[in-house]
Amino acid sequence: MDRTEQASAKRGFTLIELLVVIGIIGLLAAIIVPALNGALGTAKKARAMQACKDLQGACQRYFSEYNRMPVPQGTRHGDGDKLYEDDNADVVDILILAEDLKNQNVVNAKSIRFLDMDAKTLEAYAKEKKLLDPWGTPYRVYLDMDFDDRIEASGAGSASSDPIHAKVAAASAGPDSEWDSKDDIRTW
Repeated sequence: MDRTEQASAKRGFTLIELLVVIGIIGLLAAIIVPALNGALGTAKKARAMQACKDLQGACQRYFSEYNRMPVPQGTRHGDGDKLYEDDNADVVDILILAEDLKNQNVVNAKSIRFLDMDAKTLEAYAKEKKLLDPWGTPYRVYLDMDFDDRIEASGAGSASSDPIHAKVAAASAGPDSEWDSKDDIRTW
């Protein structure tokens, strides 16, 4: 072997060295991936909780402005509490000041936008015509329609018999998309 062949042979990696490096990269990936998944799950929960708080706050601001709940025209107040889930667009359209509301000025005469959404959420809402949580389940909006500062959850579609002590409440079914389980995200 001449010198050029010896020099080029020494500059390369051996198979063992490559396998060791690949093994280290695999080990690091095995450590990082579960931590990353946990962080993404926590971020989704935080996003869902913030959306619930935003919905609740928007409904409360609407109530403060109009002294009525943000419900479609013709919905009677005083008839007990109301839950909006698959039909949450009935409430959300009023809060975001949707352009396609029927007789919009009767429901939101001052044309105030009570709920802001980022472009991605608004696009998904327009497509589904439901406000969905990060796991694809519609948010629930509970409204105290008889103005007694409590919502009878069992009468408003929840399995819970405990009343919610609020004028407005919002919830997400959480990661398992099953209602009334321990991972529900709620404002109460």
